[in-house]
Amino acid sequence: MQNRFRPLFGEPLESGENIQIKLKTQPDLLQDGWRRLKQNKTAMLSMIVIVILVLGAIFIPFFLEIQLSGTESDAVEHSAGSQSISAVG
Repeated sequence: MQNRFRPLFGEPLESGENIQIKLKTQPDLLQDGWRRLKQNKTAMLSMIVIVILVLGAIFIPFFLEIQLSGTESDAVEHSAGSQSISAVG
């Protein structure tokens, strides 16, 4: 029998025993980016502000029921250039 030792314990291996070594893998790009983002307090605050703004832009119109009256929609129509060119002086 060869003189083989377990890597961590220093005990000799028995016959037929396999060595299983777990290698530490590197974190993927998403995990590494999230870890770095969590460490940066300013970036976390900025991310929270951006998330609040985006959610507000999506959900606030559902809570505010503003209806345009006929006069407001006419004003929008005229300011959009719906008048003919010949009417200009």
